[in-house]
Amino acid sequence: MKRVFSLAFIFCLLCNLSIAQPGKLQKTATNPYEAKLKTITDQVLAVMNGKAPLSKLTGTKLPKAKSGWIDYPVPALAFPGAIDTILSMKPKWEGTENKRTWRWSATLMKYPKGTQTEKLKTELMLLSKAMAKLYPAATRSSEMREADAYEGYTTKDFYIQVYTTYLHTYDAPAYLKVSLSFDMPLKQTREQMADSLRKDLDKQMAISYSGKDKIDLIMNWINTLEAIGFDNTALLSHGTNLFQQVASKDIKLAYAIMMEWPRTEDLKTMTAGLSSSQKEQIKMMTQEVLNAYYNNSSKEPEPTVKVAPKPVVQQKEETDPCKKEVAALAFRPGHWIY
Repeated sequence: MKRVFSLAFIFCLLCNLSIAQPGKLQKTATNPYEAKLKTITDQVLAVMNGKAPLSKLTGTKLPKAKSGWIDYPVPALAFPGAIDTILSMKPKWEGTENKRTWRWSATLMKYPKGTQTEKLKTELMLLSKAMAKLYPAATRSSEMREADAYEGYTTKDFYIQVYTTYLHTYDAPAYLKVSLSFDMPLKQTREQMADSLRKDLDKQMAISYSGKDKIDLIMNWINTLEAIGFDNTALLSHGTNLFQQVASKDIKLAYAIMMEWPRTEDLKTMTAGLSSSQKEQIKMMTQEVLNAYYNNSSKEPEPTVKVAPKPVVQQKEETDPCKKEVAALAFRPGHWIY
């Protein structure tokens, strides 16, 4: 009996202890952005350190030059689930240390302006915490303003920033973006880059593209030369060389180049080296375009609009000089008001 009582006592004691023990601690919620940010920065560092090809950033689509930058339409560096991604590069020539400056950004969220403000702020803080954990030694900068906010982290390799705007009058949507800026050394000189671009253009032009596609390739080529730092004199020299080469094989394509060339003041120099027969062909094509324009314009019927006669209103002459001055300064429909 005593043994049974002892067992019962021990059983009750163990039950009480198990009840008294606190529940198991719950795991801390995983930050949803931490792994994504690490994937992005690891991919950038692999390219910067020569462990991955440049195409891991740029993708394989041909870049387009715009506003002094070279844009990559389908970059391989992409934030999972992003709405859109932008990657641009600009060469910088600083003495002997030439480099490529890269700008990458991804839009993570977008809402009508003035909505989801608290959600955008919360997500920005989650991104900031993820960056702080991944890069504890980075230099941090931040600002919370009435219309927007940002958090930035500068490491020895790159600068990464998250930015949200929700009330800017000039921004139609409210959005959240993450951006990355970094530099990479550029081993080519400007002239070597120009040679590479020209070889790539010649290779593309040899393919059976339409005339419009070839013009697009040529215009992108000259814009790219401008983006890598060539002045107007150098651009004219490169353009003239290409124009005369094209004219010797396809005078119609040469004429199309003239029509699309961004600086009309260059055309006199570009066409100076043409033969008399080539100049005559250019003249004939120009006349054909003009004739087609005038013929189409002359065939358009004149619009007939019936306008009701306005009743004659006798205006009383104003004698008050103050009122005369005000009437003279009155705004009328179509005026711009500054």
